[in-house]
Amino acid sequence: MVVLIGVDGGAPELVTELRSQGKLPNIDKLSRKGASGHLLSLGARRLMQNGGRRGFWSPIIWATIATGKVPEKHGIGDFLLPVKGTSFAWIGTKEGPPEAELRIPEIAGPPPHELKIRLRSYTPNGRQPVQILINNESLAIVEVETNWTNFVLKIPIKLFRPAQNTIQLFFSRQSKPSEQGPSQDERPLAGGLASLRILDGNKDVVVEFSPVYQRSDLGRGFHDPEGQVVEAQSSHWKAKPVWSLLGMAGHEIGVIGYWSTWPAYEVNGFLVSSHVGLRGKRQNTRERLTWPPELQTKISAIAPKDAEMEPMIRQLYSEECGSENDFSMFEKILWQDEFYSRIAQQQLSDMKDGLFSIYFESMDGAGHHFLPFRHGAALPLGCSESLRHVIDKIYTQIDTWIGMILRKLPDDAIVFLVADHGMVTGEGGGHHSPYGLFVASGPNIGDKTDVRASVLDIAPTILYALGEDVPLDMDGKVAVQLFQPQWLAQHPPHYADIDTTMTLEEAPSTEVSEEMLKRLRSLGYIQ
Repeated sequence: MVVLIGVDGGAPELVTELRSQGKLPNIDKLSRKGASGHLLSLGARRLMQNGGRRGFWSPIIWATIATGKVPEKHGIGDFLLPVKGTSFAWIGTKEGPPEAELRIPEIAGPPPHELKIRLRSYTPNGRQPVQILINNESLAIVEVETNWTNFVLKIPIKLFRPAQNTIQLFFSRQSKPSEQGPSQDERPLAGGLASLRILDGNKDVVVEFSPVYQRSDLGRGFHDPEGQVVEAQSSHWKAKPVWSLLGMAGHEIGVIGYWSTWPAYEVNGFLVSSHVGLRGKRQNTRERLTWPPELQTKISAIAPKDAEMEPMIRQLYSEECGSENDFSMFEKILWQDEFYSRIAQQQLSDMKDGLFSIYFESMDGAGHHFLPFRHGAALPLGCSESLRHVIDKIYTQIDTWIGMILRKLPDDAIVFLVADHGMVTGEGGGHHSPYGLFVASGPNIGDKTDVRASVLDIAPTILYALGEDVPLDMDGKVAVQLFQPQWLAQHPPHYADIDTTMTLEEAPSTEVSEEMLKRLRSLGYIQ
């Protein structure tokens, strides 16, 4: 059995300090029996922010941990992502005629090729002709309506170039929203592009272009992509997570609370989605919370009551301190982690093999709010010196939950304890840092204290630990340095051409909660 315990924002430096003080007995036990070190995170730009800074963004990194792939391959590129079929980019130019250009890669597959493109004219412009060119050679002139219209055009093979191609769109007219009525929008708008596909002679898709997912290939004439957005969810995954690959190979699966797993989908075991907890509460989610569906009723009976959480919260800070400084979001995260811990106790009783995974968020929530106070920052209104000890108490609580899980496991279980990033004090609070906590313990794991691995390596290493081949298209590799040399010599990793494509139906809800937006704004993630 392999167990993946995810602790969001777990800082290895803090863990080392608290271990030395005897405050983390369960993490200490895992570390002493196995390998420990630092897990290199993944700096990425968020998909929905044009030109935004690289950062260590949790939904992106947790998807990388689960798939062994970079964001471009796994699909979870931001906190909020567009509903399928709603993303598009307006076209318009401040100087000269309205035209736009986008880049597409070298075209593969046998001819004849076919272009499928979805266009519209900005309503005040009315119907207008649009000339479509490939590499500055005219392909066709189409009449574009004010509603979205699909066009299918045959492409002569002579229009293509090696390495890289361009598609140009020449509209006839444009106008500004501010010219039509009470609007502050001064952008010139000619029309919009929603999607583009090129199919080869076998009707295989050789190019699929989305203005959001391929925004870096939008050239002159395009405004920033937009669309109806939702919290990143399971329908946005483009690559199978490790539990789906293992389930297909016959291994039993148990997943609790992992990022972007709602709506719940079929696995070979059980899945408690990311909306069983804080995200589901703030959106009042009632559908497809678990797999199998009947598990939802079973776990609802053990959800923590407010009265049960009160003692845990009060030993952190006073009621006055919490209300004066609006720590309500952190308290909900704490409630969520307690709930996930209870679900684990219930479900692990019936699980003896396969992969079990659980996610805890409290280290990250506490780090953002309270880490500066641990390092001497001025205390906020209504709070006592006890606020400086919140971080230590949360790490201790996480350690307690981990201990409860460990006591439910078989003796031969391999445990991976990982964090998506670390946490350091910065201006305005705790901030993500590039190295997170990493511990591996169990049979055939070597005794090492200076392990260096990457978030890309976790999924391949889990597959290897359970005796499965690693897909060739994973960007990570098996962390062979974890294993004892004699074991490794007798059990070398194997790689294979395995289809990891993930396709799930759209979620039943498309609303973003105000609470979610408030939280992202408070952390500086959105404006």
